[in-house]
Amino acid sequence: VLKLANFIVLMVDHSESHVSKKIVWSRQNDVKNFIKKIKDNVDGNYDNKKSIPSLFIVNKKDLWNKSAETSKETLQKNYKNLHEDWKKYFGDKSEYIEYTNKNDYDDKNSSAAILNKICKGVK
Repeated sequence: VLKLANFIVLMVDHSESHVSKKIVWSRQNDVKNFIKKIKDNVDGNYDNKKSIPSLFIVNKKDLWNKSAETSKETLQKNYKNLHEDWKKYFGDKSEYIEYTNKNDYDDKNSSAAILNKICKGVK
C-alpha cells in the first residue's frame, strides 16, 4: 500500500475505547511500536524512500486536561516526539494536528478543515 500511497492519514488515540474518558499512557508506546513496524517495513521493501505527504492526527485532545496520569504538556511533548519519528520515515511533508470533535475545537482543525487538507494533499 505504501508503494502506491499519495497521502497518509495516521490518527492515533490515547483512550481505552471510543466511549472512554480515561487516558491510557501505554497507548503512546503502542503508537511508537506501530511507527517502528511501519519503518521496518519501509526499510525492508524500498530502495529509495519517497516522501509521502501525511497528517499525524492525535485524537481526543479534549481528554488531556482530565488526565490524572500526566500533564497536558507532557502528552503534547510525547506526541510531538512521535510525530518527529514519523517524519524521519516519511519526510517533512507531514503536519501534526491535535483533534477533538467536542465544542472546544478550533476551526483550523475541524473535520472539514482536515478533509480539505487531505483533498489538497492528494492532488
